[in-house]
Amino acid sequence: MSTEGDHHRVVGRPPRRQSLVSVLDALVLAELAFLALLAAFAPRPVAGQGCRVLAWARGAAGGQRAAQYGRHLVRNGLPLAPEESPARAVRDLRAREYESRVETLRGYLPWRSRPKVTLTGAEHIRAGLAAGNGAVLWVVQSTGSDLAAKIALHSAGFEVTHLSRPTHGYSGSRLGVRFINPVKTRLEDRYLLARAVIGADSPTAALRQLHRALAANGVVSFTAVDHAATVTTVPFGDRRLRVAEGAPQTARGRGASLLPVFTERLRAGEFRVEVQAPIAIAAGKAGMDAALTDFAARLAAYLERNARDWSGWRNGSVAPKSGAGG
Repeated sequence: MSTEGDHHRVVGRPPRRQSLVSVLDALVLAELAFLALLAAFAPRPVAGQGCRVLAWARGAAGGQRAAQYGRHLVRNGLPLAPEESPARAVRDLRAREYESRVETLRGYLPWRSRPKVTLTGAEHIRAGLAAGNGAVLWVVQSTGSDLAAKIALHSAGFEVTHLSRPTHGYSGSRLGVRFINPVKTRLEDRYLLARAVIGADSPTAALRQLHRALAANGVVSFTAVDHAATVTTVPFGDRRLRVAEGAPQTARGRGASLLPVFTERLRAGEFRVEVQAPIAIAAGKAGMDAALTDFAARLAAYLERNARDWSGWRNGSVAPKSGAGG
């Protein structure tokens, strides 16, 4: 680990060895079957109620473990409404995730409308492209963002090459990656120029694909996550935020604009996607630290309005300062 000021660089989490199949795969398939019924036959308000029922059932089945998980998220910063229990907050997070899955499943049904999505800040992408070095989108993962952000950018005429992992979707097992996760990725791919998948056999091939896209003055996107070869923890209020450096490193190396992207869920089936002004990245560690601090400040402002939609609570991106070393 290297340290400079309040920023701590750590070796990223090593990828877990994939099992052939997981006991969770059966649960995921059962949930997807129920959500598919909601997607096919229920209007969005009714589907939302169904998602909350499913989230309640999942929490009830988890028993004490679910309650402990809720208390863990609250310790890491998940805000609670007045008189709200941690378990209820977790049910709310899970219900929103189920609503995202319903939107994905609706996308396969020709009689169902796709989400209503508006895009702001497209001028920042155009300015980056006008400079001739491409644009790197740093997409904050939140309720509906995996699909809504891609729809918004595609509808605005941007052809995006997106960095991804085989486990993107609903399962981490080898069979799940092959047969379950395509439910999510095949729909998303309709709105991408290409998906650059980080593979275990050749982890750098996907990055080379992104570099080729930027060399052609294209648009590439990274999801702002905390698992990568290099992860930095930065101050985040009274806690610390884990941030992978892939997006800012790529942008700085290619001289491309680094543009954070935030998705706001307005109501069921309606989203606003905001591309913000570029984050400046100067040379050296100090320049990288300043860029990550800027990103953390923008994320904090987003969470003031959309705390329940951020995926980072569940993904372990925030921890008390005592856990800075990872």
